[in-house]
Amino acid sequence: MTGTKQLPAIPAETLPYEVGYRKPPVQHQFGNGQKINRKGRPKGSKNKQPKFNELVEITLEEAGRDIVVTEGGQRAEISRWRAFMRRLYSDALMGKSHASRLYAGLVTNAALEKDRRHEEGFKHVIEFKLGAEKRLEEYKKRGIEPPKFFLHPDQFVLDIRNDTWWIEGPLSEQERDESIAFYEERRNECQRLLKFIQDRLSESERAHSNETDPKLRKRLQRDIDQDRSSIATFKRRSEELLEALKPWGFVETRPLLDEQKPSTDTGQG
Repeated sequence: MTGTKQLPAIPAETLPYEVGYRKPPVQHQFGNGQKINRKGRPKGSKNKQPKFNELVEITLEEAGRDIVVTEGGQRAEISRWRAFMRRLYSDALMGKSHASRLYAGLVTNAALEKDRRHEEGFKHVIEFKLGAEKRLEEYKKRGIEPPKFFLHPDQFVLDIRNDTWWIEGPLSEQERDESIAFYEERRNECQRLLKFIQDRLSESERAHSNETDPKLRKRLQRDIDQDRSSIATFKRRSEELLEALKPWGFVETRPLLDEQKPSTDTGQG
C-alpha cells in the first residue's frame, strides 16, 4: 500500500496574502503617515449631546395623550398614563406578582414625592413670608415706599392646624391690573343697577307719602321694603368684594356704593 506523498513546506514569506476579516486587499491598505479621514473631524461633533430633554418631552406628551376606553358600558376619554395605572391595578388585584410590586412601588414613590413637595412648599412659603416682613420693615425704617407691586406678608396664609397654606390676592402686576379692571367693571354695573333701584325707591316713597288708600299704601310699603333690602344687599356685597380685593398697600380700590342718605320718610302707614 502506497502512502500519501508529503510535499515540501513553502516558506511563510512566499505565501500569498490572505484577504478576509480585518484584512483588506493590499492595494486598499493605508500606508504609514496616510490620514484615514482626509476631511477631518466635523466641527462641533464632540459637543453634540443626546437630545434627552426632547425624549423626556415626547415621552410625557405621549403618556398624556387621551385614548378612548369603555367603562360600565360608556365610552370615555382618559390619558394613556391613567389607563396604564388602571390596568396595572387590575392586574395587581388578579394576583399578578410583578404588577403588584410595580403598582405598590409607584404608589409609594408618588406618596413620598407628594409629601416632599408639600414640605418644601411649606418651608419656602414660611421663608418668603418672613423675608417679605423683613423687607417691609426695612422700607418703613428707611422711609422708602415699597415697589409698585410687592407681595405683602399678609397675602401668605398659613394654616398650621390643617398643615396647608395659600396665597391671597394677585401674584403679579398683571394679575393685580386684571383684578382692578374686573372690580371697576363690576362696580360700574352695580352702580347702574343701584341707581335704578334708588330712583324707584324715591318714587315709591313719594307715592306712599301722598297716598291715602290703605291698600295702596300697604302695597307701596312692600315695594319700599323690598328696594331697601336690595340696597342693603348691594352694600353687603360691596364690602365682601372690597375684602376680597384687599389693597395690602398697592391695590387702590373705591367703594362699590356711595353712602346712602337716610330718608326723611319713615314709610310707616
